[in-house]
Amino acid sequence: VGVGRIAASGRCDGAASGDTGMAAGTALFEVTGPNGPPPPAVADAGYNKTLQIAIPPTGAALQSFCGPATLANLSASGNQIKWYAAASGGTALSGTTSLVNGVHYYASQTVNGCESVQRLDVTAKVNPLPSTPVISEKKNCNGSAVLSTTSKGSLLWSTGAIIDSIYVTTAGNYTLTVTDTSGCKSSANYQVATSYNGYSASVGQQSNVQCFGAATGSVTVTA
Repeated sequence: VGVGRIAASGRCDGAASGDTGMAAGTALFEVTGPNGPPPPAVADAGYNKTLQIAIPPTGAALQSFCGPATLANLSASGNQIKWYAAASGGTALSGTTSLVNGVHYYASQTVNGCESVQRLDVTAKVNPLPSTPVISEKKNCNGSAVLSTTSKGSLLWSTGAIIDSIYVTTAGNYTLTVTDTSGCKSSANYQVATSYNGYSASVGQQSNVQCFGAATGSVTVTA
């Protein structure tokens, strides 16, 4: 709250010629006509008015993103938010403006037709996505497979495993997600075509087989 003088035409920031900017909030101001301020008796009769000064929006000073992001991804709480490249002046930026890592962006809000003079200062942190993981497969004779990766970071397979290789016995799609130290993620899918069959064998034919001594018969095994 502040007290100041304003020209009869009025300004949203509560400032007038010769005055500095007012503090955000509701300010008491005195209407000044073309011939100067009114006499005290006139002022007391209703020339003292209140003026609403829009305060800046609120939000996190540092906002992080994974991969490419635009101004529309920034967050600020307020009414009719506008983003600028400078703390004062300038032209409002388009919501499609690409964010640049480490750059400051400034947000104003408009309340009852008055845009805030002060702006919220937000620094954008744009983290690159980790490389897409590469999955390799080693097939086993029985139809099973070992899927493995050399990707670094925190690993999570769709099976729930968190190691660099898994043993699979069922055909289907398997996903590996890699998370880096910034919390950014990248995933890859791998399709296993065959499923685990196992090994089996049966005795098809036997004739006059001796357990000890000379082999006098034969056994046919079918796999």
